[in-house]
Amino acid sequence: MAITYPKLIEDRLAKDSRLRGALDTTRTRFSDWLNTSTRPFFPDYTDHGTDHLESVLHTCVELMTPEAQELFTPADAAILTLAVFLHDSAMHLSKDGLKHLIHGDATSRCVDGFDDKPWDELWDEFLFQARRWDDRQLRDILGETEDERPIAAVRDPFDDYANLTERDYKLLGEFIRQHHPRMAHEFAVFGVPFTGPDSIEVSDEFHEHDRYIAGLVARSHGLPLRDCAQTHRDRFDVPDYRDIHAVYLMVLLRVGDYLQIEASRAPKVAFQYRTFPSPRSRLEHRAHQSVDSVSWAAADPESITVSAGPEDVHVFLQLREWLTDIQAELDASWAVLGETYGRLRAQELDLLGLRIRRVRSSLDDVEGFSNTARPLYVPERLDLGVARPDLLKLLVRPLYGNHPSYGVRELMQNAADAVRERWALAEQYPEIAERLAMEDAAEPEVVIRLEDDRAGDGAAFSIVDRGAGMTLDVIRDYFLTAGASFRQSDAWQSEFGAGDGEPTRVLRSGRFGVGVLAGFLLGDEMTVTTRHVRANEGYQFSVALGSAAPIQVLREPTLPFGTRIHVRVSWDIAARFRSANARVAVPPRADWYLYAQPRVVRYFGPRPDAAAAACSVEVGHDGVPVGRAPVAQPGGYSVYCLYEDAPRLSVNGIYVTDAAAHRGWAGGTAGTISHGLSLMRPSLCVVDPDANL
Repeated sequence: MAITYPKLIEDRLAKDSRLRGALDTTRTRFSDWLNTSTRPFFPDYTDHGTDHLESVLHTCVELMTPEAQELFTPADAAILTLAVFLHDSAMHLSKDGLKHLIHGDATSRCVDGFDDKPWDELWDEFLFQARRWDDRQLRDILGETEDERPIAAVRDPFDDYANLTERDYKLLGEFIRQHHPRMAHEFAVFGVPFTGPDSIEVSDEFHEHDRYIAGLVARSHGLPLRDCAQTHRDRFDVPDYRDIHAVYLMVLLRVGDYLQIEASRAPKVAFQYRTFPSPRSRLEHRAHQSVDSVSWAAADPESITVSAGPEDVHVFLQLREWLTDIQAELDASWAVLGETYGRLRAQELDLLGLRIRRVRSSLDDVEGFSNTARPLYVPERLDLGVARPDLLKLLVRPLYGNHPSYGVRELMQNAADAVRERWALAEQYPEIAERLAMEDAAEPEVVIRLEDDRAGDGAAFSIVDRGAGMTLDVIRDYFLTAGASFRQSDAWQSEFGAGDGEPTRVLRSGRFGVGVLAGFLLGDEMTVTTRHVRANEGYQFSVALGSAAPIQVLREPTLPFGTRIHVRVSWDIAARFRSANARVAVPPRADWYLYAQPRVVRYFGPRPDAAAAACSVEVGHDGVPVGRAPVAQPGGYSVYCLYEDAPRLSVNGIYVTDAAAHRGWAGGTAGTISHGLSLMRPSLCVVDPDANL
């Protein structure tokens, strides 16, 4: 059945037979496609077929003020309708069509005005991230079993595309969902990717600019409105190019699509006899079901009222989130309409507006809803929370037995990792390699100092590295966030990771997300300066343990590349650093680092000479001891034997223990087994690039 036009659309199209013919041809093609579509990648989603398109189109017309309807042109009618056809059309993409898009001739499609990556590159990035989803993301997207476990892990569906599983379809569907606004734009300009004899294209009776604008309007429902308005302005200069009020049409589609949340989009009968293995799908269906009505007959003529009866707190919160989003959409829409058309009073384009400014609901007054509806649940978001500054105080010192040397270890291994990252970046970016070549190769890459401050109460500890440095994102999202490890993140993996089954390109020791906590093992306040090797400026900030005050980050354009951390320490901690006494798991004088590369030196007190290292093992950039073969590779890591005066066990060049026996291995000392013959038991050096241990 073909999509039915609202009366206003019919009236305007009657004034332009060319546009009417072009739209009717396109309507037939899209109606046939959507009506026969099985939505292979979206079996659990709410309705996005022809009924939904009609509903969106009728809502768009209802949203127009009488004054705006007078300004509504035949071109507006055609472009709005075409955009509605397109906006969710990617959800009906066939199996062959998607393959053609990602790995066929369509992969390099690019619409003018957007810096879009090729589809095959986007797919590789998506798959890279998907393989690192946590259990919650896997359940939300791929579904869960009856005991609420993820149904499956992620694999590349294109490895066996002829035999896709339910898991594969859902993974591909998530990729489409994330990118369907862009697909809508490309479908308008290039047609729907299709390998059969009958292509699905917008009628060529539409001018190429008409197709572009319709695609841009469709694309706008998934992008910031201002960005799309600016794209139109940059390309066409005037806001009513070819009698098309494109920004107004964007607003109509965005708000009209938001308001399509009535129960008919998720029929109760379908939900009763089908199961939806994805928690996200189930929640969306139940949220749709809980809406009783959307009424225009409110006391405020510029508002609508949504009446709903959510059955549990999850649906309640979902609906509240949706209502907040649509109000934000209305606010942004009115603002952009004013920016675009407000100055054009002579053409009366300032009259282009919406019938509504405000969304009200039966959930606005939570206390009133609770008293009137008497739900069995408390309609309020209750989360497990922490008092962040106080929690840091509780965690930081007990976590490491209140021994400051562990703080040095964490900072030292982070510094060594940063140096290796810079080496890896130098292989990829010539400008970094040039700067690295100009530096004095004799200078150590990591310098640790402890200097007495006779005028003050304690000593000054600092660690300086010539590593990759930190960006503002890394400072905010990882260094200052306890438990968030940058070296476990997608961003790090995309920069330094390798292919499937291959170790990462950079040996990493820091892995626990304790960057800021490590400094607090030494003192209650630290100052950090850092500059990333690809940045034009660096940053400086101070952070205090237990402080809830915002942290001020200053821009510093002249900082050297790398990171410097400065901490004031007490006399007691300074004395413990200088102590030559060792414990089984703590080396003397913070002598944690065994490798010769990168070079780490320590200075304690006024003496100009660096403290002597107990061990210095020559290694390559990959952290493998030079001239040695692994004696064991039990699973993702390799074990090497060292006969130097090394601790009994080390991992990635970091001291672990010097116990006489560990895991049943008596190592490191020579034992006489017969007259004139002795046996040297080696120490074990573990190289674990992917942090498997």
